[in-house]
Amino acid sequence: MRSVQPLERLVRVLLLRWLLLPAAVILILTFSYSLRIQREGVEASHVRDAVWVRAFVQVYLDGVGRFMDMVYVDGDGRVDPRSVTTIAPGPDGSPPLFYRLLVLDRDDRLLYAYPANREIGADLSGVIESATEGPGITLTAPYYSTAVDAIVVSAVRAAGRGGYRIVAELNLGVLQREVESNLPASGDAVVFVTDRYGNIIAHPETRLVEQQVNVGDLPVFRDLQPGEPSTDVARMDGRAFLQAAVQDPASGWVVVVAEPAATAFAPVAGVFLATLVALFALSVVMLFVFRRNIVRRIVRPLRRFAATLDQDPARGDPPVPLEGYFAELDTLVLRYAEMAERVAQREEALVRAAGEKEVLLREIHHRVKNNLNVIASLLSLQSGSVDSVGAARAAFDESKNRIHSIARVHESLYGGDDFSSVNMDSYVADLVGDLRVNYDPAHRIRVNIDVDRVDLGIEFAVPCGIILNEILTNAYKHAFPEGRTGEITVRFGVSEPDHYRLEVSDDGVGIPGPGGDGFRDGHGSLGRSLIEVLVNQIDGSMEVDTGAGTRYTVTWRGQGGDGQ
Repeated sequence: MRSVQPLERLVRVLLLRWLLLPAAVILILTFSYSLRIQREGVEASHVRDAVWVRAFVQVYLDGVGRFMDMVYVDGDGRVDPRSVTTIAPGPDGSPPLFYRLLVLDRDDRLLYAYPANREIGADLSGVIESATEGPGITLTAPYYSTAVDAIVVSAVRAAGRGGYRIVAELNLGVLQREVESNLPASGDAVVFVTDRYGNIIAHPETRLVEQQVNVGDLPVFRDLQPGEPSTDVARMDGRAFLQAAVQDPASGWVVVVAEPAATAFAPVAGVFLATLVALFALSVVMLFVFRRNIVRRIVRPLRRFAATLDQDPARGDPPVPLEGYFAELDTLVLRYAEMAERVAQREEALVRAAGEKEVLLREIHHRVKNNLNVIASLLSLQSGSVDSVGAARAAFDESKNRIHSIARVHESLYGGDDFSSVNMDSYVADLVGDLRVNYDPAHRIRVNIDVDRVDLGIEFAVPCGIILNEILTNAYKHAFPEGRTGEITVRFGVSEPDHYRLEVSDDGVGIPGPGGDGFRDGHGSLGRSLIEVLVNQIDGSMEVDTGAGTRYTVTWRGQGGDGQ
């Protein structure tokens, strides 16, 4: 069996489904939109930071280029001592801009090094081949320098004469300090620099430089165009970062600003969590308030109303007090009171009708007894005219029709809604149909029926039915001898107030004898006597007209004009 939930639970479910759920959806959509706005704002800030840092990287590289323009190499491939001041630490102890200055011959072999070392004659063509064009200089990829035991990037420039190359190993620590000192306040953002291939050359975590970490597979590198910023979200060290990258068109170096997504979205997430907590608290309060009001304004009145359903409206018990109701329940209570009153009235009517049916049933049994007595009398009268086997058979057929006419009356009674009267319209049609089957199966005689829709009481319906049966039977048997065709007309209705009229006529051979008074059955006594007895029983009168064919007219006065 299907389970039924209490009203207050249904309301809570509906409240959660149609109020709180849309609120949660709206909150989520708002949060998503806020995340998008926050991301766009953070990325725009990172792009500004990257462009700002790129400017200092460009200044740094311009300084490297200007220094190398001042380096002088003599004909023997030696560097003028006045050109090596940037290799020594500064007056304040700051680290030098370069680790070493090198001079290479045409075959890229080391001719001169400052500070001096034991690598003179070493082949440095591999370092030179990794160099790419820069702003007046060529920059190599990061590599490990054994002379200084550090990762370096070399700036390469032609000496101008003698086919020599000047190579300066850049101190990347200076670049890192330059980047950090000029970094705008960006929260937990990390700024690092890579070459055009994604090799990290400056990073707050120096180990990434020392390990020669390559980040060229980050999404920001795939869409990077010289001079145009690129932004994306990527994972680094197992965490998601919002990243922005800007490339220096001259050197190809890339400045990347990366901030953890958790930090970037923390303000929005905090607002979302606070709103979510507030919504949850509001939901709890709303559910409590709604439940209390539902119980007080709906559930309790419904329960009180349900408790009154067992009260007896006939005693005049009031349905329920009408205070504190909602409008629909107030209407329901009033309609229930009206319904209860109608049910009580209907019950009273049914009880009264049952009593009337009981009286009517006794009356019907009484009428059935009377009709059985009529049948016995008919058989007794019929037996007096039987003097042969053929006459006996004919007498039985006629008795059968008479009994059938009585049966038709009772069939009409129990087939209708009123057990005390017979609808003559359908009764006459059925009786004529039965007689036609017995006496005129070929339908050579046409029967016209003109019967008003009259409900005739049973005390008149049985005699009227037997009278009609006798007249029609006599007409079928004797009015159209030797296969003649003809017409029979049956009329019944109210002739005047409180009077009924039955008329049966035919266009047959008429009735022989003086005045035509009698039946055409060769005996002239039983049928006529039976009709006369029945006409007298209903206190009526009969006229017989034999002017053209035969016409029987029976009239009688009813009770109250309807025979009831």
